[in-house]
Amino acid sequence: MFRFVSAAFAVSAMSGAAFAADEVSFIVVQNTLVDHGYLEANPDRYESPQMTAAMEGFSKDYGGSPTVDGVLSTMMGLAMKNRTEVSDRSLLAKVEKAVGEQLRDPDSVKLRNVYIERSPRSELICGEVNGKNAYGGYAGFTTFYGLLAHGSEDVFQIAGIDGAGSSTALLTCATTFPQKQ
Repeated sequence: MFRFVSAAFAVSAMSGAAFAADEVSFIVVQNTLVDHGYLEANPDRYESPQMTAAMEGFSKDYGGSPTVDGVLSTMMGLAMKNRTEVSDRSLLAKVEKAVGEQLRDPDSVKLRNVYIERSPRSELICGEVNGKNAYGGYAGFTTFYGLLAHGSEDVFQIAGIDGAGSSTALLTCATTFPQKQ
C-alpha cells in the first residue's frame, strides 16, 4: 500500500482558519460542484446565491458544512477514500514519460504515490514527481496530474505540475471523486 503524503499534508496544512480563502481553492470547489451537477457549467468565480445553493445541496448529500471550507474538506475526504494505486508498469511508464517531458531533465524523473481518481466526467492520474533543477540537484517532490483516456491503449496527457506558489494540481487531485450513486 502506498502513502498519500501530499493530500494528507494538504488536509492538515489547510485545515486551519479559512484554508479555502485563496482564489485557486475557491475555483477548484466551484469546478468540482459543476462536475457533480450542483452548479451551472460556467460559474462566475464569485460567491453568489447560486454558489451558496450549490454548497448547501452538496452538504445535504455528502455531509459537512455548507461553506467553501466545509465543502472543500468534505471533497478532500471523499477523494482520499476513492483512490486506486496505479500498479500497471506499462501505464506508469507512459505517465513517467509524459511527466518527464515537462521537466528540465526528463531522464531524472522520479515518481511516487501515483494513483487514479475518477470524477463524473473523467479519470485523472495524480502523483508526486521529483526532478533535477538547473544546478543538477533534485528540486523536491511536487504534485502532478493529467487525464487518462482509454482506447485501444491507455493514453495519459499531463495537465499540470505544481511549482513554487502553485497548488492547482494538489487541489485538483484532492477534490476528485466519483458521483454519488
